[in-house]
Amino acid sequence: MSRLAHLSARLRVAGTRLDAVRWSVLPRIEAAGLWAQSGARTFAVWLARVEDVQTVTAKRDVRTARALRDHLPATLTKALSGEIGTDKVRALVDVATTSTERINALAAPAIDVATLEPTPVADDGVGSPVDGTADASDPDGTDTASDPASGLMSPTWEEQLLDWSRENGPDRFRGLVRYFARHADPDADERGHRKAKDREYLDIAPTLGGYHLSGFLTEEHGLALTTAVGSIMGAPAAGTTAALDSAAPRLLQTWPASCWTTPTPVPARPCARTCP
Repeated sequence: MSRLAHLSARLRVAGTRLDAVRWSVLPRIEAAGLWAQSGARTFAVWLARVEDVQTVTAKRDVRTARALRDHLPATLTKALSGEIGTDKVRALVDVATTSTERINALAAPAIDVATLEPTPVADDGVGSPVDGTADASDPDGTDTASDPASGLMSPTWEEQLLDWSRENGPDRFRGLVRYFARHADPDADERGHRKAKDREYLDIAPTLGGYHLSGFLTEEHGLALTTAVGSIMGAPAAGTTAALDSAAPRLLQTWPASCWTTPTPVPARPCARTCP
């Protein structure tokens, strides 16, 4: 059993290295432009068709490949050598490259943002920042980046994050990347939240044989909705694998008509005080 576990871990590392090779190749395929001859609207659409994957999967791969090529070269090198896992690569791509300010900070010396130390994880999984300007590569507090005579170079923030990745699991590492991102561009998260709220909608329209439900919710509202529905449904029975999307319609059948408000300009919702 121990040999199988070791083999599984080695296969995962090999898979990450193969993913990294693929990420390094995708921008070259896109730049060659031959994919456009197929009539596909975008490179991601063409990639989804050729590799028989969902468009959302192809878009994520293309976004990851571009970010590694343009903004995270050290991360790509680490992934190619198997020194960093896919989840940590995704954390850097999804969080650290979401604004121009954050991208610029990745290439800047890691001396301008308060440094994190491997302290116990807080409730939010991020940990506590440490006041001061000394970083993990400069334990005595000497600013080598501002002392050319020392002959030492401060690591970039990308390199510092990669250094932290060795001592932290994927969840905590994503928290560290979020901390970096918040300090590099504090306004980016607020801008993203406003854009998401502007896109938020819920449409319930009559159609043949029933009603069609479509919409888009922010992460906050989507999580609140799924949590509320999940708490009403309760845990699935032992031995079943019923998913929320298949069980929710059955749940609606059990709610009494009094649980729904009269149609108004605001989307209808269950009455929290009367529903079971």
